[in-house]
Amino acid sequence: MNDEDLQGPLAFFRHENAQGGFDAGIEIALNAVLVNPQFLLRIERDPPEVTEATAYPDFPRSAEIRVGGKLIRRVFELTF
Repeated sequence: MNDEDLQGPLAFFRHENAQGGFDAGIEIALNAVLVNPQFLLRIERDPPEVTEATAYPDFPRSAEIRVGGKLIRRVFELTF
């Protein structure tokens, strides 16, 4: 996640914050994040060294939760 990833949600927040207040701004920014296809759908490709009959560990779910938490914290940091 980088600053570029947050430009869209922040633009929604700033516009709605000016029109309807902080709560409305946060609501629209979070909606923008949650409906983003890159947030909703993660395509997992097999590493090149993995053959068809090879098993390998799944991506840890705790890492997904950390990424989501970082995104939400970053949106709040940039709004104040």
